[in-house]
Amino acid sequence: MHHAKKEEKVVGDIADTKSVVVTSDYIYFSSLSVSTLKKRASMISTISKLDDYAEELE
Repeated sequence: MHHAKKEEKVVGDIADTKSVVVTSDYIYFSSLSVSTLKKRASMISTISKLDDYAEELE
């Protein structure tokens, strides 16, 4: 954590933190709860699996 802070790879306000997301590049403090993040990740996964027919509507 200390090393990440020195390299400015910590994102977010620790005061509002409800969850922490750790990636290979950054550490994110999030004001969203873990369950909200899981729901949003699930939604993104579902949306990415949908076929895109937008061009056919034009």
